[in-house]
Amino acid sequence: MSDLNLFDAHCYLGRFTRYQEGYFCEKADLLAEMDHFGIAEALVVDTLSRELDPRAGNPRILEVCAGEGRLHPAWALAPPFQSLPYPLDELPARMAEAGVRAVWLFPGHLHFTLADWNLRPILEVLEQERVPLFVDPSPLLIGGTRDLTNWDAMVQLCRDHPGLPVVTTEARMYWPTRQSLSALAAAPNLHIELSPFWLYQGIEFVCREFGAERLLFGTRLPVREAGGTIAQLQYAEVSEAEKRAIAGDNLRRLLAEALPGREESGRALVSAPTGSGGDGTSGDQTATACVPGTDVPTRGSAMGRFYQAIREAEEPFSGEVLIDIHSHIGYGAPYFIPDSDPATIVRQLRRHGFSKLVTFAFSGLNADWTWGNDFAYQAMREFPDLLLPLAAVHLWHPEEMQREMARCCDTMGFWGVKLHPWWNGYPETGPNVRLCCEFCHERGLILTNHYWGPPSLLEEYAREFPNARLITGHLVTDDEYCAVVNRNPNVYVCTCLPINRPDLMTALSKLDPDKVLFGSDIPDLPLPTGFGSILYARISDDLKRKIMGLNAQRLLDQVAPNVQPAMGATT
Repeated sequence: MSDLNLFDAHCYLGRFTRYQEGYFCEKADLLAEMDHFGIAEALVVDTLSRELDPRAGNPRILEVCAGEGRLHPAWALAPPFQSLPYPLDELPARMAEAGVRAVWLFPGHLHFTLADWNLRPILEVLEQERVPLFVDPSPLLIGGTRDLTNWDAMVQLCRDHPGLPVVTTEARMYWPTRQSLSALAAAPNLHIELSPFWLYQGIEFVCREFGAERLLFGTRLPVREAGGTIAQLQYAEVSEAEKRAIAGDNLRRLLAEALPGREESGRALVSAPTGSGGDGTSGDQTATACVPGTDVPTRGSAMGRFYQAIREAEEPFSGEVLIDIHSHIGYGAPYFIPDSDPATIVRQLRRHGFSKLVTFAFSGLNADWTWGNDFAYQAMREFPDLLLPLAAVHLWHPEEMQREMARCCDTMGFWGVKLHPWWNGYPETGPNVRLCCEFCHERGLILTNHYWGPPSLLEEYAREFPNARLITGHLVTDDEYCAVVNRNPNVYVCTCLPINRPDLMTALSKLDPDKVLFGSDIPDLPLPTGFGSILYARISDDLKRKIMGLNAQRLLDQVAPNVQPAMGATT
């Protein structure tokens, strides 16, 4: 695969709230991280502009980026009077003089509305100068609540200022996918930055329905884990021209079109896009590639085979054992997931070289669980070599729960049971969880739980039901919880999903490497988002092989003799 010439649209420099071990704040560290991931350039905003006041951060980001051609400074603005120490009409000239071609708004942290009565003066100036406007409503740089974008306000802003390029981002865009995708249709000048956009087949859907020019690559460094976002783009099933557009050419085009006719300072313009107009199609123009200011690590360096493979976006990972222990099947709710039928999911798995997928029905968590289990059964019958279903049950109904577990595991060939107390509205410490442990213990099957509650309770289950294989559905870093996993041979933890930059390495520093299982949460999340964080990690290939499949293979080999042959659905 050709070099995507990545231009990161979403980076920060400077200390920030909740700064702790595993993050970084210095320019040299950002450049080193860019080298590791193969990022050529980055648009950078100062944390002071986000968390304190633009008047503090905007001058400092110019000092930090001075003399470094790979880093391009961005400013933030905020009312009243857009936090400018000079008249608003001077803004375009001052931006041009400083080499600044993008502006950020942080309404969540700085507490202001996007309403036109509040922002019209600055929006009119930015629209006239075609300056890209990034909007992040998240109140915190680390963590914070997901789904904070006000799509009504964003669409209205775009419609009120149709000549203004608007880019939306936040900590995570999750449930309102029906709104985010409809917003792209309603506002042609709206773009989505990729770091919060973890939608399965989302890149493919946007490219197909709206065009590749509507997406911009970004990572939210230094606080977010970047490997998953990069892999999501690298392995997207779109053309190479569309990938290059999203990877950096769209941003290069937007920045090059900003402040037309105004003279710049000594800072060089960003390189030209590789397509004709940044619309995702190849053109006849010769591209001017951006040459990084420092050497990017050579592919195939000491990082190992998996690092080389993912940097090149090779597929499949031939000769390796790849097993996904955490996935869903069927329709997803309450959000829209495109192209998530079993055949498409199986094609994705085979494309990347996965041999097994442990799965369970979405509807078993938040709708009719018997319908969902029948759906999973039919999918298993269609793809028996790959899909290993778990019975999803509702914890509020112990008698029906017992019948459903028996129906699925004793007559339909299921490999165990899946629990999700949160979706069921059931307490994690409730007694019916114990009934499921007992059921799987008696049969030697898998029991996956979204979360087990207090570590002491998980330890009780592990010791009382040693023949059940107990899996935690999501990555944990808590010391006591990790100790329980390490002490008990029948307890495992899934990798889904290292969100913040330190998460994976912190977990691996505490967990027995033989107890960590790869899980993607496909199609709740894109498959490459899950494996990208692991294959880009600064760990050995041997450890990556354990996590990506060898540990799961050992577990499945133990459970396989206990799985009953499928006799047919009996609702």
